[in-house]
Amino acid sequence: MFYFSHPSILWLSLLAALPVIIHIINLHRHKKVLFSNVYLLKQLEKETRNIRKIRDLLLLLIRVTAILALVFIFAGPTLKNDTKIQTVKNKGIAFYIDNSFSMSLQNSNGTLLDFAKTYTKKIASSFYKNSTFTLITNDNVYTDLTLKDFYSHLDKVKVSPSQPQPETFSVIAKSNYIGKFFIFSDFQKENFLSFIPDSESVYYIFPLQSNSFSDIILDTCYLAMAENTASNSLVFKVTNRSNATVNELPVKLFVNSELKSIKNATIDPDATVTDTIKFTYSGSSETVLGKLYIADYPVTFDNTLFFSYRIKNKYTIAIVSEPDGFASYRYVSAVFTGDNNEAEFKIEKIPVGKINELETIKPDAVILDNLTDIPPHFDDFVRQLLKNGTSVIFFPSPNDYKSSSEFLTSISGGNFAKTDTGKHEIKTVEYSDKIFRNAIIKKKNAKLPGVTDIMPVENLPLSSSVIIKTQDDLPVLFYNKSYKGIFAVYPLAITTNKDFFASPLFFVSLYNTVTQKPAEGQIYYYCGKAYTITLPAKIKKDRVIKIKPVKKNTEFVPYQINTGNEVNIILKDNDILQAGFYKLYADSVEKTVAFNYNRAEAKFIFLSKDELLNKFRGMNNVKIVDSNLSLQKGFNPVSDKDLTKYFVAIALLLLLLETLLLKFYGKNKAEQ
Repeated sequence: MFYFSHPSILWLSLLAALPVIIHIINLHRHKKVLFSNVYLLKQLEKETRNIRKIRDLLLLLIRVTAILALVFIFAGPTLKNDTKIQTVKNKGIAFYIDNSFSMSLQNSNGTLLDFAKTYTKKIASSFYKNSTFTLITNDNVYTDLTLKDFYSHLDKVKVSPSQPQPETFSVIAKSNYIGKFFIFSDFQKENFLSFIPDSESVYYIFPLQSNSFSDIILDTCYLAMAENTASNSLVFKVTNRSNATVNELPVKLFVNSELKSIKNATIDPDATVTDTIKFTYSGSSETVLGKLYIADYPVTFDNTLFFSYRIKNKYTIAIVSEPDGFASYRYVSAVFTGDNNEAEFKIEKIPVGKINELETIKPDAVILDNLTDIPPHFDDFVRQLLKNGTSVIFFPSPNDYKSSSEFLTSISGGNFAKTDTGKHEIKTVEYSDKIFRNAIIKKKNAKLPGVTDIMPVENLPLSSSVIIKTQDDLPVLFYNKSYKGIFAVYPLAITTNKDFFASPLFFVSLYNTVTQKPAEGQIYYYCGKAYTITLPAKIKKDRVIKIKPVKKNTEFVPYQINTGNEVNIILKDNDILQAGFYKLYADSVEKTVAFNYNRAEAKFIFLSKDELLNKFRGMNNVKIVDSNLSLQKGFNPVSDKDLTKYFVAIALLLLLLETLLLKFYGKNKAEQ
C-alpha cells in the first residue's frame, strides 16, 4: 500500500499545470520572420510538423513529471509493508523507560538510561511511520504519540526520584490498546517482584544492569534529642556498597550554609556505620537549615541529606493560681530572669478565674500553682494545651490533695495520697533523662537537698517517668510523655521546700521542661512520596498555603484542609521531585521543610535474568531479551519502505532527459 508521510504537501502538485499552460500559449503564438529568398521556406519543409509535435509533447511530459516528482519527494512517499510479522491485534506500541536513580549506573555503553533511550529509538524507528506510540516513565505517561513526538519526549527523559510502578502497566496497556510493550529497566527487586503482565499484550523485557558498581550511601540522619534546641547532636548512618574498605570518609555538617563540623568515618565492605556530630546553632533565625554531605562518585543522588527544624528564642510562661497565691512566682522568675539565659522569657500571672486569657496569650508553658478550687472541665482545657505542644508544670496543693489527685488521674493517671510531712533525702536523679540534657555534672557524694511535705504518688502508668525520687522511692519530679507537650509534676509544698526550689535540680529541670518543646514534624521528607504536613496555625479563610523552593521563585498551591486551628497540607507523589529546602507560607505563617531523594534506589538488589525467566515462565506473551540486547527470534519488525530516494532518482533522470533532448534537437537544427 502506497501512502505519503506528509500529504499536506501534495497541494504543490498544482504547479505541474504551469508547463501545460505555457505549452498551450505557445501553440497560439506566431512568429513573423523577414527573409529575402526562399531558403528558409525550404528548410521548414524538411522539418515535418509531426516531429515537432512529438518533441513538444515529450518536453511537456518530462517537465510535468519532474515537478510532480519534486512534490512527492517533500511529501514523503512510503510503501506500506503488509507482512504478517508486523500485524498485531492492537495497533498501539508502548515503551517503558525506567528513569529511577539506579539507572544512572554505567555499563560498557554508558549510563543505563542513555542506552535504554538509544535502543528505544532503534526499535521505534522500525515500525510503520503512522503507528501510535505510548511513552511511560516513572514521572509521566504520554499517549497517542506520533513517531516525531515520541522522539521529542524521549529526548527529555532524565533520572528522577520517582519509583517504578509496574502495577500500572496492565491498566495502561488495556486503556491504550497496546499490542507490543517494551520494558527497559534494571529491575530492582523491591519494585518488580510483584509485577504480573496482562495477557492482552506482548511484553519484551530488556534487563539492563551495570557490569560493576560501588556506592557510598548517606542513609539517614536524625536529632539525638528530638527537641527544638540550639545545641543538639545529629546521628547519621553511612553504608558502603562496595568490595573495598572506605577509610576516613569526611562527613561534613553545614548549618545555615556554614560548615559546622567534619566527622571522619571508616566503613568496611557492605557495612553500615552509625556516628554522631555535635553542633550548636548561634544564628538569629528560628529555623535551623542543615545539610549533611559526603563526596562520592559516580552515583551522587545519595550524597546529601537536608534537614530542618525550628528553635525558639522567645517564650511566654503563664502562672495560673488563686488570686492571693502565686507562691511559685519567686522561684520561677529566678530561673528565667537570669542574665545567662540565651532566650527571652516573659512571665504572666493569670488568676484561675481568668484562664480564658491563655487563648490570647498563647503561652509556651503553663504553671499550675497550688490550685485548691479547680474549675469544672479544667482538665479538658489542660489536655488540649498538652495536645497542642504546650508544657504544663503542676504544683499540687498539699491542703487539697483529693482535688489534686482527681486532676492528676484525669490528665496522666496515678493518684496522690495524704501529704507526708516527714523529712526525706533525695537519693536518685536520672541525669541521663532529657529533662536534664547533661546540664548537671554528676559528682560522687554530691549533697542533694532534702524535701518535706511531699505528696506520695501511687499507681503511676507506664507513660510516666520518675526522674527525681527520695531514698524511700517517693517521686519528687515525674512527667508524662503521652502528649505532644510535657506534663511535669512536683508533688511538694512550695512554701516549706525552699532548699529544693533554690537548687540546681529545680532550676535545670524547670528550664528544660519549658524550653524543651518537641520539634514540629519530621526533620526531612522524601521526594516523590505522598505526605500530610500539619501546620498548627490559623490563616484567613480566603488565604491558602503556598510552597516554593527556598532558592527559586517558582511556587505552587498544594491541596490543603483548613480546620481553623491548623492546616493540613496534602502532598501527592509528584508534587516535589527536587531535593532541597521548601518554604510553606501564607499570611504570617511560615515554615521551612527539607526534602531528600529516597535511598531505596541505592539498595542495588536486582532481579537476575534467571529470576526473570522463572518469574515469567509459562507466559508465551513475555519475551526476555538477551543481555547483549539482540532481539529475540520471531520478532523482526519490518519497517515501511521509504521511496524518497527513488523519486529523487526519477527527478534527476528527467532533468537529464530534458537536457539531452534540448541539446540533441538544437544540434540537429544547427547542422540543418
